Amino acid sequence: CFCNVLNNLRFGDLEGSRSPCVKGRLEQFHIRRLECLRFWLLYVIGSTHTYLSDQVLHSLGFILEKVLIQADSLDTIISGNDNCDILD
Repeated sequence: CFCNVLNNLRFGDLEGSRSPCVKGRLEQFHIRRLECLRFWLLYVIGSTHTYLSDQVLHSLGFILEKVLIQADSLDTIISGNDNCDILD
């Protein structure tokens, strides 16, 4: 998953003036920009995932509610629930 890759990015090994990898202010600036991009991407991906999940759950809840209103037996309720289950 893309979120796992972003979460595993570590900039600590590039930070600080003692690091031989970072030679100037421009490189430090680019590191900070990459960190900001990482946090922004995590936020956008998380927000998009939450929005889409909410929309799917809302629509499935609506379908299940319609099935429950029309149900006349326990078997109908169980089959309606099985039809709305997206995790299987």
